[in-house]
Amino acid sequence: MNIEEFKEYCLSLKGVHEKMPFSNIPDKYSRDVLCFYVADKNS
Repeated sequence: MNIEEFKEYCLSLKGVHEKMPFSNIPDKYSRDVLCFYVADKNS
């Protein structure tokens, strides 16, 4: 399974969405972190 297949699988699960929560942090590596949220109350 490659990363795109993994992403597609995660997003196919009920209540899952993706977000890049660290986009305003100066560290360039942290800005590229993609998180999968499950049953997030704020979405």
